[in-house]
Amino acid sequence: MKRIVSSILLSVFVLSTYAQMEKVTSAYDYLRRKQYDKAKDRIDIATENASSNTKAKTWQYRAYIYQSIATDKNPNVNALDGQAHIKCREAYLKAQELDVKGKYTKEIKDNLPMIERHFFVNAFNKYKAAYEKRQKNVADAAAMEGFKAAISDYNTYISWYPKDTAALFYRGMCSELVNDNEKALVDLKKCVELGKKDKYVYQYLFKIFKKQENWNDAIVYMDKASVLWPNDEYFLNNKIVSYDRAGKLDEVVIKLEESIASKPDNAKAHYLLGYTCSQLYNNESLKKADREKYANKSIEAYKKTIEYDPGNKRAYTDLGIVYYNLGVQKVKESGDAWKDASLSAKLSDQSKVYFKESITYNELHREKIDANDRRVLETLKNAYIKVNNKAKYDEYKAILEGK
Repeated sequence: MKRIVSSILLSVFVLSTYAQMEKVTSAYDYLRRKQYDKAKDRIDIATENASSNTKAKTWQYRAYIYQSIATDKNPNVNALDGQAHIKCREAYLKAQELDVKGKYTKEIKDNLPMIERHFFVNAFNKYKAAYEKRQKNVADAAAMEGFKAAISDYNTYISWYPKDTAALFYRGMCSELVNDNEKALVDLKKCVELGKKDKYVYQYLFKIFKKQENWNDAIVYMDKASVLWPNDEYFLNNKIVSYDRAGKLDEVVIKLEESIASKPDNAKAHYLLGYTCSQLYNNESLKKADREKYANKSIEAYKKTIEYDPGNKRAYTDLGIVYYNLGVQKVKESGDAWKDASLSAKLSDQSKVYFKESITYNELHREKIDANDRRVLETLKNAYIKVNNKAKYDEYKAILEGK
């Protein structure tokens, strides 16, 4: 009797298993006919049944079906399951676990990265669509929801790949755009920690530090950026801004002078010293004597830059601008001293010396670096009229008007 019962139970189990595996095959047939809703229904039943959910084939077919739903170009198909990417990935991993004979190894190896990448791109597209909405209408609520949806997807992706700097970066950007600056900083700082060399990471960090008026952290990351991109004007300017707002601009001068003392032919350090001192000279809140001290330091540093790096693209014109600004300053001082004719004339003569030096270095820039730099042409035009050279003024005016 026991043998009969056991035989009956075995038959029932076999029939049940067969019925469930038939659902797996049926699901795959529906997939081939692109009847994704029916394929999904069949495979969901099969993966919930104990007699078929221990088979690698069941999970492999489930992965195929959900991959098709996730990647189809028809949004109505995608809408069949908003978690299709995740379910597909989980199915591949389960199939890999159960596939002791390695039947699906190559397919899983090929397809798993594809579905993960597609999920990443989907998250990026949500960010991009939200950003475009925000550009058209700052108050668009749909844009905010789009950024949050992208963040949710990036959360999932980063749980798979915690060190993926692209995902961390985009999640950080989205967080900043939904005004969650602290979370944005965590992700962006993590990108730097992981060695991501991307200008946008540092630009976004500075943007947040500026909003927070966190100038000490801004200094740290602008220093790092200046090492990575020593000739980038954005980082040079904002490094100076950070030190300036933190009340530490003089520290930059000291550090650069120490660097130059240890390596006098370091053209890069000379240029940075010139640039920093020129910014200090432009600070009208400083005493006149201090401003002129920084102007002279700037001139000396720029000349050293040219000496050690004659092809420097910025030194000639930046030096020309310092001279030009000194000339303008002396013109003003000459006007202010109108009651003392001798002093006024002396200051006027000094202004012309500075304007002539400005002309010299801007002409060198045209000769050696770029003959068509509009800023240089403008400076030359204005400098020539200051030294009463009407012919050269007219020449540069005509050049500028022809551009």
